[in-house]
Amino acid sequence: MGLIKSFIAAWQIPELQKRMKYVLFALALQIVAIHIPVPGITGSEMDALIKGKFGQALGLLDLFSGGALKNFSVTAMGILPISTHPSSCNC
Repeated sequence: MGLIKSFIAAWQIPELQKRMKYVLFALALQIVAIHIPVPGITGSEMDALIKGKFGQALGLLDLFSGGALKNFSVTAMGILPISTHPSSCNC
């Protein structure tokens, strides 16, 4: 009961309310992004990779990522491969 009262008290402070809204929005955005697959990669290919030679290590990573690796979502890929793709620069 003390934890709920603490959250209610923190929600009454405008600066903390703003920060809490930001964190909740970021969490919701991450949860939605986990379900967006990378185009061109099928789930069966990732299943075969996870069950293959590196199955235990990839299975552990998939566990920590909340299933993002198994679905090969855009969050599992990260931001760096998108920003460094050759078609994104004027070389």
